[in-house]
Amino acid sequence: MLRKTYEFYIFFNKIIFREGIGNYLWSLLMPILIFLSININWFYKTPQINEIISSFSAIWSYNFVGIFLYGIASRISIFRETGFLRSFTYVAGDKKPIIFSLYFIQIIHGSIIVLAFTLISAVVFKLPVIELVAISIVSFLLVSLPLAMLMLLLASLPVTTATLNSVASLVMLPALFMTMFRNNNYTQLNDLFLLSPVEYVSRMCRMTSDFFLKLLGQFRQTEFAAFSSIVQQVIQDLL
Repeated sequence: MLRKTYEFYIFFNKIIFREGIGNYLWSLLMPILIFLSININWFYKTPQINEIISSFSAIWSYNFVGIFLYGIASRISIFRETGFLRSFTYVAGDKKPIIFSLYFIQIIHGSIIVLAFTLISAVVFKLPVIELVAISIVSFLLVSLPLAMLMLLLASLPVTTATLNSVASLVMLPALFMTMFRNNNYTQLNDLFLLSPVEYVSRMCRMTSDFFLKLLGQFRQTEFAAFSSIVQQVIQDLL
């Protein structure tokens, strides 16, 4: 199955490159434009770390959901409508190589898009690049499997690709802005927000960032303590 998965991975990549890189450029440029326009005041005043993570998490979640929505759900729906899904399944003997190859494509291409967005945004606003890049990639890998499973469920629905893409286009941006501008204070309405994949992924990103920053803080304290002990030892030796 590994060989068949690899062969489909190469084949699907060729299809994507033949379609052009316009979709990938749009999936990168649109989040950047939204992020810059919403946080334009960051050029004049550096925000607190909580505000940085909250804003990045919302855009990351929008990116993550969009990557798997159009890369798996929409793609499988297209294959099904054109009859290619049946042909591919006949050649592979199973649907698993097809699904796994699409999943790995989203992991590779999605990581590049997320890395580019985070790097560009962090450099433009002069934010900590390494920390934000690390959080974005780890968060993407953590939520990739649940998102892939959700998109497989969407692909199984008896709807056309045009309907699926139209509904996704109508829902994605409102879901993003609802995640970005909702009240952080707990209300019963907040539980309903979890029905939105964008909100769910955004919370996962914030949990990942909290853990990462806490771990980084402990590491820096340990590093500082070790450095201080070395300095004290050197001073004692000199005296």
